[in-house]
Amino acid sequence: VKSFHKSSFAYHHHETTWYQPTTYRDLLELKRLHPHARFISGNSELAIELKFRFIELKIVINPRQVPDLHEVRLDNTGAYMGTGLSLTEVDNYLVKYMGLLCEERCGVFRAVHDIMHWFAGKHVRNVASIAGNIVTASPISDLNPIWMAAGAKVVLESDERGMRCPVIDEHFFLGYRRTAVESDEVVKAIIIPFTVKNQFFRVYKQAQRREDDIAIVTGAFNAIVNPDTLMVEMIRISFGGMAPTTKLALNTMKHLEGRKWNQSLLDEGLDLLSKEFVLPAGVPGGMARYRQALTLSFFLKFFLQVAEALNVSEHSLMAP
Repeated sequence: VKSFHKSSFAYHHHETTWYQPTTYRDLLELKRLHPHARFISGNSELAIELKFRFIELKIVINPRQVPDLHEVRLDNTGAYMGTGLSLTEVDNYLVKYMGLLCEERCGVFRAVHDIMHWFAGKHVRNVASIAGNIVTASPISDLNPIWMAAGAKVVLESDERGMRCPVIDEHFFLGYRRTAVESDEVVKAIIIPFTVKNQFFRVYKQAQRREDDIAIVTGAFNAIVNPDTLMVEMIRISFGGMAPTTKLALNTMKHLEGRKWNQSLLDEGLDLLSKEFVLPAGVPGGMARYRQALTLSFFLKFFLQVAEALNVSEHSLMAP
């Protein structure tokens, strides 16, 4: 059975053809020949579409047996994770790296590890793939706000056009469940960046249950603050559950960068977020006012945690 699962084959049944390549070269060629084929890896999302939305799949490709998609390594910028890895495998590697590297470099790794505990159930994490979670582009994804706030990169490759490495930013998610990944491209890997000294990275998720539940709102916050001057050198804020896509708080970020980490920044940040993330009363998912309140409470929590980490006194917080 094991040798069969590791072999390359094509299987046709009724109206569907299943391909299982075992080399990356074959995978790229299949995606070129069948650009609209669906990849099936963990089957945690596709199975729902098949069962409840009654979609018909003509071509299905299983990439799990391609060794290139299981490659893992550290380079100068961060951790390179092949997208054939399950979420459990990604988590295990990040825990390993956190034990090898100094704490200040592992801010994003730690945030991913923390959120993994609340991501679905263990049985889902054991099969769900990192690529599937990205390209599904769910607006309530637990992980996509982290990738966006961190400025993570995805490694994409096409048989005809070669490789590119776009940043997961405001241009990556084009609309509801749509991404900038072209139809003939394979998502080969994600590069999770290191953090640096005086960089603070946090992620917060609110759901109706603590465990095994989808998010109402997820917020990821990334800031570099000078400990001597308390000036914000960089800040990135991303939310899931506040728009049809994972969204960066671009206007808020623009106004907070270069400001001092004090009460004035907190007040302006809350005001800017309340104006940037406005949900109509009939928004899909409901709870419009509650979701808006969550964005503000997450920002307040991040502000207080950074202030505590910097040992900022109450007097300094109130100073202009």
